[in-house]
Amino acid sequence: LFKHIAQNTENMALIQ
Repeated sequence: LFKHIAQNTENMALIQ
């Protein structure tokens, strides 16, 4: 779960 959250956060940062 935490791994998925970290990946999602990284993706959001990449989009911004």
